[in-house]
Amino acid sequence: MKNENYEEDVIRYLERFSFKVTKIPESSIKTPDFLIEGEENVLIELKTKFDSKELHAKQSKTLKADDIFQHGELTGYTGKIAKVISAGKDQLKAQKQTTQSQFCFLFLIANGVTSSSQIKQFISTLYGCMPIIDLECKTGRAKNCFYFTESQFFRCKDILDGAFLVNLANGEAQLALNDQSNNYSSLKQSKFFEKCSPHIPVIDPIGQEEQGYIYIADCKLNRRDSDEVKKYVFDKYNISKGMLHNFKNVVFQSNL
Repeated sequence: MKNENYEEDVIRYLERFSFKVTKIPESSIKTPDFLIEGEENVLIELKTKFDSKELHAKQSKTLKADDIFQHGELTGYTGKIAKVISAGKDQLKAQKQTTQSQFCFLFLIANGVTSSSQIKQFISTLYGCMPIIDLECKTGRAKNCFYFTESQFFRCKDILDGAFLVNLANGEAQLALNDQSNNYSSLKQSKFFEKCSPHIPVIDPIGQEEQGYIYIADCKLNRRDSDEVKKYVFDKYNISKGMLHNFKNVVFQSNL
């Protein structure tokens, strides 16, 4: 993707799935960016996450000097990304009925100095992820617990059916499904999903839990009461000794 607004690039990307994509003209009222017309109409709003100009300048200066650029970020829920998602939801909601759209998606592009960290922040903020380490598990690996913390997919379940997540650094994309949406079952059976799913990795919490890849805090507890949520999850999955760990993603970059 070449230009800063990425609109033409997103259209070309979506057209790979044989979609008819139209750019929605900007106006004085809230509008999303794209409309897919077909068996189902789908609205899509594009959002891009950059880092500060100062941090990008520091990265550029370091690499030009043939030094190693190091940067680390926590990969959990962030209020800044939550605001971006909420703003996108409002734009989609404003035009869903007018365009007779069955589904609404965000198209989130990570273009920071460490895009991999931003992708993890996108996922954590959408799904309310908290890594949990079962100390008695032989692998010693952490599993994400979805909906452990506040979640934008839960908060926006009346509008958001999912999100495309694109790491601009390596060109990798994922399709995150909102299993909290009332449209989840119909989306899984839709022509839209049928065209996308063979060509892009899909994050589907229900399927991932069934395969043992993640935990899900499917309770009605206040997500700000982490002790109670932790007790529920540990009881559900028979975790007698475990710990929560919001990991920091550290990236080293060089020109070599």
